[in-house]
Amino acid sequence: ERMDVALKLIRSESAAGTTQAIVAPEWGANVLGFSFRADDWQWPVPILKTADLSAIALQPTSYGIPLLSPNPGRTGKNQSGEMIFQGRRYKLRRARHGLLRHARWTAEQPAGDRIVCSVQIRPPSRSDHPTQDFPFCFDATYEVSVSPAALDLSLKLTNTGDADQPLDAGWHPYFASDEEPMVVIPASARWEPFPDPEPTPTGRLCPLPAGVSLSNGHRIPPGELW
Repeated sequence: ERMDVALKLIRSESAAGTTQAIVAPEWGANVLGFSFRADDWQWPVPILKTADLSAIALQPTSYGIPLLSPNPGRTGKNQSGEMIFQGRRYKLRRARHGLLRHARWTAEQPAGDRIVCSVQIRPPSRSDHPTQDFPFCFDATYEVSVSPAALDLSLKLTNTGDADQPLDAGWHPYFASDEEPMVVIPASARWEPFPDPEPTPTGRLCPLPAGVSLSNGHRIPPGELW
């Protein structure tokens, strides 16, 4: 969904001035920019896909590193948003990637190489309303910090309700890359995907295909999905 262009951007920079991150607290605390410049480089290299703010405003969760929580991925068959937790049925209005990426966070400590943002999630009621964002109360604290050649993202979720709740989290970085990026991940297995246009996992772990080593690096051609 579109968000206002007028927003506050906070810059975080490592002590050596070589690594920078730009955070938009009111746009889901999204890290919209992340760049690195070595001492002998004239210009910094952007790690994330770049765009102007007007373009980002049209699709603010399609740039940067959106934070996916409390339900990362897709919830319910065919993204229906339906889920059952502890025997009770719920239907989430945001069935895809949660609500924190749309929340307006508050920057608590914007200084130097560290930015801390926070938000409180309070649903209007705990009733069996047919469609809700997320019918539980929780607080979230998000710390974005940089050091030479590194970006560290740390999320803390605190249950402030009176019962258990299904809290989860993930990240969705939009890296700047060429047509066949090289991916290096210390992984020896993968989730089997359903054969859908936007594949979701079946829940079964599978060995990597023969000849593929993510630990040593694998170049992903167009059309290959993981």
